[in-house]
Amino acid sequence: MKTQNSYQNLKDDGIKLLFREFQFTENLNSFSLELTKNQISQQGISIIAQHLKKYSKLTKLVIDLYENEFGPEGFFEIIEVVSKMSTIQDLKIQLGKNEINDQGVHQISVGISKCQNITNLVLFFNDNKISGAGAKSIAAGFSSCRLLKSLKFSLLRNQIKDEGASEIGQGLMKCSNLIDLEFYLDSNQISNQGANSIFIGLTECTLIKNLSFSLIDNLISNEGYQILGQQLSRLPNLLSLGCDLNSEEQLLNSKDIINCKNIKTMVLYLQFCNSERQYIYHQEKALKIKRLVTLKCIF
Repeated sequence: MKTQNSYQNLKDDGIKLLFREFQFTENLNSFSLELTKNQISQQGISIIAQHLKKYSKLTKLVIDLYENEFGPEGFFEIIEVVSKMSTIQDLKIQLGKNEINDQGVHQISVGISKCQNITNLVLFFNDNKISGAGAKSIAAGFSSCRLLKSLKFSLLRNQIKDEGASEIGQGLMKCSNLIDLEFYLDSNQISNQGANSIFIGLTECTLIKNLSFSLIDNLISNEGYQILGQQLSRLPNLLSLGCDLNSEEQLLNSKDIINCKNIKTMVLYLQFCNSERQYIYHQEKALKIKRLVTLKCIF
């Protein structure tokens, strides 16, 4: 059995009423709670945590608490409960815009590392207060999940810089079973050095078939993108590549990408381009990839 619940404008008192409406089912295996922009404080988090304790047999859990008011380390009570769910295989946590700091993501990552049966993991920490130290914790968390096959994480608009990018690269090195990977690190002051560290780690993930990423609004030069292209060409099983591009992105200028014999499908996200000329430029570059079969452009 499964249940999915999405609400708005509940606040803490609404959370109490919400769980009163739930009919407890002992054999529930999938639970999704979407509570974006509900002004939930620490009190509301405690209520959620207490009720999650009842669902000890979950295999899939989605918790979306985007833009609430529980503070930097407020998610601790929930992740402590999740860490004891030994049956969890599919976990999604969305905590964007909650002022989560390095200590907060450390607590979350420690909890995730205890969930040893996870095969699919999604972590969204957009628009928080996470530095390189926080990125190190996140990398330690996902790299501890030895059965992980699908990983998606976003740290848009934080401050992880090259230090954090390097830690993410080291974490990826340990994810030898990954097949699907998506990561979004826009606006983090990452330079060529940091980007290269990520993709060096990525080359150890030799089973990857599907990769999507975004590094918009960082400090990566044309030379840096050439190096990234070299690293991507070393992924022997890569079939599908997706990337966000704006007018300054030079990834498709890489000869290694153009000459890559593995990539059959490319998805270009071009919402950040400012003109039709830029759209056409990126499309024409992508069409030069030698073995490309399918090109999809999203504007």
